Amino acid sequence: MKMRLSLALTLLLAGTAGAQTTGLTVWGGAGTEAYIAPGLTLGLSAPVGQVAGLNAELRGSASVYLLPLPDVTGPLSTINADLLFSGNSGNVNLYGGPSVGYAVGGLWLVGVTGGLRGQFGGGNVGWFSEARFRAMFDSANFIPFPLAGGAFGVTYRF
Repeated sequence: MKMRLSLALTLLLAGTAGAQTTGLTVWGGAGTEAYIAPGLTLGLSAPVGQVAGLNAELRGSASVYLLPLPDVTGPLSTINADLLFSGNSGNVNLYGGPSVGYAVGGLWLVGVTGGLRGQFGGGNVGWFSEARFRAMFDSANFIPFPLAGGAFGVTYRF
């Protein structure tokens, strides 16, 4: 069974090496949230259509951040959903759109994400660099706390 799965994955990845990159994209990177909190992110996006000549993708991601506060005992975990609209400008893809997230402990994150991404050579492996501007809301009261953050990393387009 393991041999069949390994062979199937090898054939799948070999078949996508020269293929057109219009399907799923895996995102992985490092960045910050809440201005200085370092963290790691892993996400998956899929195209959902076109709007006014722009490509639209839905991206879901999970992140873990370390908060440098004396009374915080563990990492802050978040899940996020972004609706990204993108267009090409030469070899660079510009993207941006609304973002919503949830942090364990009852915190909601609402805002915008925007960035650049490109490919390394002509393959499916690429890079991204993005900025996020969001407001954090506690589930008990709706007083927004502004947050800024960013991320950079690699992508793989199937």
